[in-house]
Amino acid sequence: MLLSRFKNIALEKQRGGKGLSQSATGKSSDRRQPLSILHSHFIKVYMATLTKGTLVTIIGEAVLQERLIHLLKQLGVSGFTLIPTKGVGSHGKRMGDIAGYNTNIEIKTIVNATISDQLLEALRPFQATHALIAFRQDVEGSFD
Repeated sequence: MLLSRFKNIALEKQRGGKGLSQSATGKSSDRRQPLSILHSHFIKVYMATLTKGTLVTIIGEAVLQERLIHLLKQLGVSGFTLIPTKGVGSHGKRMGDIAGYNTNIEIKTIVNATISDQLLEALRPFQATHALIAFRQDVEGSFD
C-alpha cells in the first residue's frame, strides 16, 4: 500500500504536479514530507527485515533425486524446491521426452555459507559419474 502510494506521488510529479504534497497515508496533511525522505525511510525499514543467505542451485539427472535429497537432509538443510527441467548443455539435450530417461531436475535451497561450502564439496563425486552442475549466489530476502 505504501509503496503504491510512493509510485502514485512519483507519477504525479513526472506529469508536472507537485508530487510531494501527500503524506504517506495519501491524505492531505500539514506534516507533508518529500518523497525522497519517505522513500528513504521505507527502504531502511524494509532492508532491516531482510535475511542474508546463499542460494544453491543444483541441476542434474533425475536418477540422482533421492541421493541428492538424502545429502541435503544429512547436511541439515531445512527445505528445498525441486523442479523437473529440460535443457541443452555440455551433456547434450535433456528434454525428458521419455519418463525417467534423459530427464533433469533442478533443486534450489537457501543455506548459510558453511553449508553451501559443504554441499558443493559433497556434490563433486556425483559430477564424476552423472550430468550435474551446481552454483551458488548470495541472496537477501524474506526467509528463515
